[in-house]
Amino acid sequence: MEYVVKWEAADRPRFSGPSPSWPAPSPDYFIVAEFETGEVRRFDMRPFLDFPAFAALKEPAQFMRARVEHGVVVWAEDIDLAPDTLYRRGQPA
Repeated sequence: MEYVVKWEAADRPRFSGPSPSWPAPSPDYFIVAEFETGEVRRFDMRPFLDFPAFAALKEPAQFMRARVEHGVVVWAEDIDLAPDTLYRRGQPA
């Protein structure tokens, strides 16, 4: 199945695939998320933690605060993970 990025009037990309309905972060820096389609994906955040945008998530307590807002997994400090990244790079769980 292929998903495309659609451009809205505000010129923000929007993933046309499913959005996560809940994330379950784990202390080993994985996120298990169920999507609105019922699919469950397991995503490894470890490779992303060396990027400056995600560096604050190296703190386990911060990482464990993952939640979904408007279909996007977010943390404090304006850190988020796009649903398409979570879906496409996540492994079926």
